[in-house]
Parts: sequence; C-alpha cells; structure tokens
Amino acid sequence: MIPPKINEAEAQAVLDSLLSEEDPAALRLIVIELVMATGFWYRRAQISRYLYPLFFLGGFITCYFFLS
Repeated sequence: MIPPKINEAEAQAVLDSLLSEEDPAALRLIVIELVMATGFWYRRAQISRYLYPLFFLGGFITCYFFLS
C-alpha cells in the first residue's frame, strides 16, 4: 500500500530506476534494506500479536473488579 502523499507514477519511476541498476553492490544494498525493513515490520506484528491476550485479560480483570 502506497501512502497517500506519494504519487504512484513517481514511485513506479523510482522503483524502475532502482531495478535497472547494473551495479551489483547497489542491487545488494537495495535487497538488504528491503529484507531488514520486512523483518522490522514482521517483528512488530509478532509483538502486537503476543500482546493481544494480555490486553484481553487486563480488560476482563478490570471489568470484573468494577462490576463486582
């Protein structure tokens, strides 16, 4: 999903210029940055998934004490 501030045609042009690069070091750098960014967001999603039961339990215990 492209953020609303970025023009889709402009983003596509930047991506095409990066992928047409012939320097292997530049391509390697692009791939490493993409892998690291993907790993960062995957880890954040995992942490969020692990915290859902704690929030549910905290809400349940709070309601239990307020209603009893």
